[in-house]
Amino acid sequence: MFKLTLTITGLAMLANAQTMVTGDTMGKDKMAVFVSFNALAVKDFTVLTASTLQYWRGLTNRIDAFAGVTETTALGQQQTGVTAGANINLAKTKWASVAAFNTLSTPLNRRQDASAATWFAAGIISHTFGKGGPSVYSGFSATVPVGHTQGKLFTPALALYNVPVGLAIPKGKWLLFVEYDFGRTLQTGGLGAAYGF
Repeated sequence: MFKLTLTITGLAMLANAQTMVTGDTMGKDKMAVFVSFNALAVKDFTVLTASTLQYWRGLTNRIDAFAGVTETTALGQQQTGVTAGANINLAKTKWASVAAFNTLSTPLNRRQDASAATWFAAGIISHTFGKGGPSVYSGFSATVPVGHTQGKLFTPALALYNVPVGLAIPKGKWLLFVEYDFGRTLQTGGLGAAYGF
């Protein structure tokens, strides 16, 4: 169970350019529930908040898939959306794990105030300290609006690029995340927690 907890992965809502995922995957048929809360500082605009609740499942030993709901608040207005995606482990050595992380989200309400969908793609590299210890991770990510991109409150008009820096700490069946994402237009910070079963 400790190994399961160590490899539970999660993410924050796509529009916030957070990953909250390591290069490791859970393993076939392993499951987790993930929740996160985030703040998004958009240059020359405002600070948004975003939260998500997701269900994760290991499809194979190298592929985790997930689906869930998201909630974004901007200028006192709220939008709910759905999201789905996968974390695919590309390589694993004793020094690092590398993964490709992709997800797609679409709004359920206030659709006129967002793009038709948001695609989030990231390359992640992580290192775990000792067996069952904490993991540090980083990489490069892109948040890409798809369709109807101009003049929207909840999604960007153009693709945004960020560099995530995060820490994942195992605690029993829990895996706790803290992350900050650096970018020219968007800076984000967030906390997340995954529970494996």
